[in-house]
This record gives sequence, C-alpha cells and structure tokens, in this order.
Amino acid sequence: MLKITEPVVHFAWLMNDATNTYTPASLPIDKIMIKVDNTIEVPTIKFRWRPTGQGDSTRIQDLMDRHVIYAVITIREHDWPKFVQVIPGR
Repeated sequence: MLKITEPVVHFAWLMNDATNTYTPASLPIDKIMIKVDNTIEVPTIKFRWRPTGQGDSTRIQDLMDRHVIYAVITIREHDWPKFVQVIPGR
C-alpha cells in the first residue's frame, strides 16, 4: 500500500522551564502562511490558536494538532528562497 505523505513545516520550541531544552513539533504546509515585510530585522512566527479545553495534553505536538488553526511566518524578501515561485492572488 502506498503511503502518501503531506509536506510539513518543523519547529523546535524552547520549553518554558529551567532545562533550557527544545521540543520538536510540526504543522502541515497548508496551515502555513508567509508574509513578506522588509522592515523587520528578524523573521517571526505567530500562531492562531483555538481555545483550549480542560484535560488537554501537555505535549506540544498534540496541542499543535488539535488547536493551531494556522501560522503566519513573517520574513524579509531576501529570506525567501529564489527557487520557490510565488503566484500572486493564489
């Protein structure tokens, strides 16, 4: 049986504890939006979350799967890979 995989974007989250460790997580590419802003100095990412309920997992990937609606990655134009073509209006 052929398994079809969906492209994903991977993240590493700095945990909010004293361990100074990172945990991996990912989102499907269709939940990612790119915003070009040449006035920024450092690329950023913002997540649009659904409200969480009680009893939710504390695993980052579980939270991403259940509650992230989309993410916006803001970059400068020169950060965008030249081989990736953008089609305006799509």
